Amino acid sequence: MMQASHRVLEQLFETAHQRAWRLAYSLLRDAHAAFDCVQQAYLVAARNPGRIPDGDAWPWFAVVVGFEARNIRRKKRPATNAEGVQVNKP
Repeated sequence: MMQASHRVLEQLFETAHQRAWRLAYSLLRDAHAAFDCVQQAYLVAARNPGRIPDGDAWPWFAVVVGFEARNIRRKKRPATNAEGVQVNKP
């Protein structure tokens, strides 16, 4: 089972890494953030190899990259209170 998981992850990396980075960059407009986003997406895939679909895994991985990009944008967004006034995060 572990061998199969490694093979699936290797195949995903070989087929999707360039497209994943381009997608992340198009969503984040920051090269470093795009790199971090793709790395986070690969961690999701590594933690859940059974969720990677057989065959073309790009559509699934593109969704994961999109979710990770959203998470990165949320972390960078300044916090506001109910009146829309920016508050300092601890």
